[in-house]
Amino acid sequence: MSVFASLLGQETNLYQMNSNTGLSILTGQEIIKGNFDEEEKSKICEAYNSIKDIIDYKKKILIAWN
Repeated sequence: MSVFASLLGQETNLYQMNSNTGLSILTGQEIIKGNFDEEEKSKICEAYNSIKDIIDYKKKILIAWN
């Protein structure tokens, strides 16, 4: 779904919900953890690289269309 939103130039918000997630995450009062362990840092890097790949792919498509 985020790939399609990205291709259409739309923003998306992805919230991972689990048993520790309260309603505050949906009301804009979420608290972002400040210190991450190595596994979390690795997952964040993977997510960033995936997003970067999608944006780069979108740019290539736009260049090809022009």
